[in-house]
Amino acid sequence: SWRAVSFASASSGWVAGTDGIVICTHDGGTTWRRQGQALSSPPRTLRAVQAWISWTWTYNGWANNSVAWIVGDAATIFSTQDGGVNWSQYASTGTAFNSRYSSVDLYDVHFLDLLNGWIASSFGLLRTSNAGVTWEWRTSPYLSTFTLTSVYFASTLSGWAAGLNGNVARTRDGGISWENQTSCTSFNSQSVVMIAEQEGWLVGDSGTICYTTSGGRVWTREFGTAVSYTSIAQFNRSELLLVGKKGSLQRYTALSSPSS
Repeated sequence: SWRAVSFASASSGWVAGTDGIVICTHDGGTTWRRQGQALSSPPRTLRAVQAWISWTWTYNGWANNSVAWIVGDAATIFSTQDGGVNWSQYASTGTAFNSRYSSVDLYDVHFLDLLNGWIASSFGLLRTSNAGVTWEWRTSPYLSTFTLTSVYFASTLSGWAAGLNGNVARTRDGGISWENQTSCTSFNSQSVVMIAEQEGWLVGDSGTICYTTSGGRVWTREFGTAVSYTSIAQFNRSELLLVGKKGSLQRYTALSSPSS
């Protein structure tokens, strides 16, 4: 089953899934190819991927590379800085991954920039401010009431977290405190993505596809399918790429885009 999808640009993207398998495309999803061997050894389920374009100054001028992070079961963390040619595994060590959390399952990852990132896990939220060298736990009374499956920050202060039984929460202070939001479903939410402070998408089990134009204050459900979706990538405001269980990889045109 595919578990995660993310695009660094309109043409280049990655999908990750069970057995440590990663596939990539460089033509907008028309064709896909497997990228190397299984990342984890032994092979573990990879549950989230985030990719973006990073610009760096060189002697020959500005250059760009596709940067991506992948997380998964048993505290698996990988990153690439060169479009997936080479992947580096980050050791899950330090106070955040002591003996209690050494095998914690990681469900989602989201970086605001090269340094600052978040991970949703089976024990709550993790945050880094040094490009994943070290991680720290961010807890709150409300987030402890359900299992987290997804996290997304639109800015350093404004973020969303989603989880089992349709739970959705929002923070306005960088993850210090969280407030409950009324979801569009009672099924498990698997992935939340915001394209702006007010506009975004939520997908999950039993064909759940929802959108918001109010920063999550109101979520509206669109017609879905029987597929349980695990991740979402957005090409534009109305065209989505959904991955799900049983190998589903689906391009979806929204019935009512957030911008309409």
